[in-house]
Amino acid sequence: FVEVNGLAQQLRAVRGEDRKRGSRVVDTRKMGPAVRKMRRVVLAGHFAHELPCDCIVVLRCGLPELRKRLLGRGWSERKVRENVEAELFGVVEGEAREKQGRVIVVDATRTGAEMVVKEIMQKLKASAKRSRGP
Repeated sequence: FVEVNGLAQQLRAVRGEDRKRGSRVVDTRKMGPAVRKMRRVVLAGHFAHELPCDCIVVLRCGLPELRKRLLGRGWSERKVRENVEAELFGVVEGEAREKQGRVIVVDATRTGAEMVVKEIMQKLKASAKRSRGP
């Protein structure tokens, strides 16, 4: 399990900070060669879908719950609104589908981490069976 923000720092792929959005600017192309060498790893983070991979898992969340979680993390109202709007329009899921054919979507609104992992594993197994054929 690799968190992409930490990996970006480790690979010196952080190019700066977007002060307006309160986030780092990362060169995902610089990260690509290192990620391609990784085997049997799960990349986690808000820009993981922009890195080379075999499958993308997108966690979705209901808007009121997402808002509550992000405010609970101390995020600014502006950043919360930006993320809630992105969830409303399915931005990450759409970007993932444009980039990668194998996308698994899991609703994590009312589910704990253990159940989310269980559902992901079930969907990965089902997806692998379909890709192998009968």
